[in-house]
Amino acid sequence: MTSLTVFITLLILFLFGGEVTKGFAFAMMIGVITGTYSSIFVAAPILIDLDKSDKLTQEVDKDKRIEELKQMA
Repeated sequence: MTSLTVFITLLILFLFGGEVTKGFAFAMMIGVITGTYSSIFVAAPILIDLDKSDKLTQEVDKDKRIEELKQMA
């Protein structure tokens, strides 16, 4: 949602801005598109691949974890 809001703002700057502002807005739009693509299609699969202990898919017993942390303190 944030990327969409930023993109719309930059599009308005690109359409209604001056000559220098148009160049800046165009470069920023390319950056927003690239960053969004990277977050969705590159970073997410890498995060899943790096999760060797399957902590992302396991449910954690919060009470048990709190007790373990209390004992460590």
